[in-house]
Amino acid sequence: MYSLLELPSLLSFDRENFSTLSADPLCVSIDSRTVKPKDVFIAIEGVRYDGHHFCEEAIQKGAAAIIISNKKYLTKKVPCFYVKNTMQTLMFLAHQFRKRFTGCVFAVTGSSGKTTVKELLRHVFSEEYPVLATNENFNNQIGVALFLLSLDNFYKIAVVEAGISQEGDMDELSWMIQPDSVVITHIHPSHIEGLGCIENIAKEKTKLLKFSKKGADFYFHKDEKLLQETAKNFDVSFKEVDWEKSSLIKGYLSDWPVFMKKNAALVGFIAQYKNIKIEKIGNSLRTFGGVGRRFMSEMIHKVRFIDDTYNSNPGSLREGLRALASMSAKRVIVCLGDMGELGESAKEWHESIWQDIVLLKPDRLILVGKIMPHLYREKFSSLFEKDTTRLARRVDQVIPLWNEQLFPGDIVYAKGSRAIQLDLWMDHVKNHWRKTKKDSSE
Repeated sequence: MYSLLELPSLLSFDRENFSTLSADPLCVSIDSRTVKPKDVFIAIEGVRYDGHHFCEEAIQKGAAAIIISNKKYLTKKVPCFYVKNTMQTLMFLAHQFRKRFTGCVFAVTGSSGKTTVKELLRHVFSEEYPVLATNENFNNQIGVALFLLSLDNFYKIAVVEAGISQEGDMDELSWMIQPDSVVITHIHPSHIEGLGCIENIAKEKTKLLKFSKKGADFYFHKDEKLLQETAKNFDVSFKEVDWEKSSLIKGYLSDWPVFMKKNAALVGFIAQYKNIKIEKIGNSLRTFGGVGRRFMSEMIHKVRFIDDTYNSNPGSLREGLRALASMSAKRVIVCLGDMGELGESAKEWHESIWQDIVLLKPDRLILVGKIMPHLYREKFSSLFEKDTTRLARRVDQVIPLWNEQLFPGDIVYAKGSRAIQLDLWMDHVKNHWRKTKKDSSE
């Protein structure tokens, strides 16, 4: 998209002072461990690491230039650009790369489902077009900047996930991305510590529209009334999606959980609007393999394990529990961890989930953390048999206690915030079951 020769002009430096730069493509790295020859290394000052400490390593590996904000690291070994703020420079370069991209940019955000919708869009669009999408959940300012710096006009569609945790994050992301189309999945109580009330969450999420192209398409669920209100002053084309009336869902995905139907309806509506036939969309969605640890279902020796341990907030947990309640099972074993970043209202938000837990009536209930076990003891212990419940503060306390005999037809489900690390519990239970079956067959 840009060459090394153009870097001085981009950063408002005199090109004559950087005559050794070549016409090779401009490639950026912020990690000295993965720097390749002719990369430009940007020294980012992070919370745990200062990239300036690794400038010399980047030079040794063949970096064509370095960008720094600490004069202590000025060097004559390679072209060296001293700037006020390297993070701002990284985002500025990403902004410039985006401006040169001629394809269509979809930006996806929401309190839950954004990574799944992003991957569904990648999956469906790739049937028709060359598609580039952000990897995993690299959705903050650094992840999005690095993605935009990898854009190439070979691709006809780019799908960018935008995630925020505090006010102001989305302003920077929207400025970099400048989306042609915006998708907002849901508004739930998440990152309340940094974003405040749910009305403010909606306000911050809709800021993704702030730097969108004039008349950009804005896709959202019809029942998200708060989004409609907060987005009304943006110059965008509103595209409401009613998943319950979707012929795609009725014809191809009637057996999917409700929350996945809603995700698929959004993607199907967008794909049809972009002239992909419904038959191709439906068949493509049927082959979608899911996204790691987000309601990932795996059948092992006739026991279904549903790994939903990537993260948790009240909205996504409620969706998971209700999807679980709609499934038939011999027994249901549920392991739940605390939900993070809910601020001063954390206890109230956790308590709001208990109605769904009680209605599910799990045969075994494991609770990990500080708030979930406390609420059980304080208000809900009388609703469960004592010998069917396990409580622990940390996941490493509950893993050794697992000696549960599983049976064909059982469902095992786990969900909690990333800090609780219930993925370790889920992996342990899966491996324990595999070993049990292996030993019994020998």
